[in-house]
Amino acid sequence: MNTSSPKDCQPTEAHLKKMVARWIHRSGIQYCFEEFQFIRRPDLIAFNPEQGDVSLFNVFLRVPFDFLSAYHTRRHFTPESIAYQFGRELKTLKRDLDRLTNWGYLAKSDHGFRVIKTTPILSRLITVECKTKDWRGGFEQALSYKKLFAPKSYLALPLEAAKRADRDPFLANGIGLLGATSEGDVTCLVPAKDTVASLYLHSASASIMRSFFSKGLKQLQPSA
Repeated sequence: MNTSSPKDCQPTEAHLKKMVARWIHRSGIQYCFEEFQFIRRPDLIAFNPEQGDVSLFNVFLRVPFDFLSAYHTRRHFTPESIAYQFGRELKTLKRDLDRLTNWGYLAKSDHGFRVIKTTPILSRLITVECKTKDWRGGFEQALSYKKLFAPKSYLALPLEAAKRADRDPFLANGIGLLGATSEGDVTCLVPAKDTVASLYLHSASASIMRSFFSKGLKQLQPSA
């Protein structure tokens, strides 16, 4: 006979992270990471490239991310110089540079290319704070992420704890509320509202991208 109490069956924070990661992936957001430090440290941070697919990231994986910053102060550069300096195949590099031009990162002229902007702004960037019971403390943390750099911010709790939380502050501040069962089901009790521009979104995007390409981010695999 199962003598476990409902409290014993509540998911741990580590289990919550994996369940929420699965929910995030199912919602169409491809990249989900933990242990990202930027002003604050949310339990999870997830995003898609600004183009809405992986095309931009694939280009930045082939074209060294730091070259945009390095060439930002120079007037022009040629594909040949980049291919030689970074050991890239010229034909593929030219195609990628044209795509970056179409996306507004480069300007092209008879003299070569010139860098216009250096950092992709990440769309659908969300943060998730996971708590087992302290919804008030978790709400304050989720709210701080939204004010600082996250267009969307959620608090994830075990389902019963989420049901007991006062939803008024979530609704008033656009913070999402997720409830998870020990079986792995995640329910969105309050949807997060999208903020057009958070205070440090651009800086956060730059930090995330640099961490991503230096393999400084630990991607969280969703639970089965």
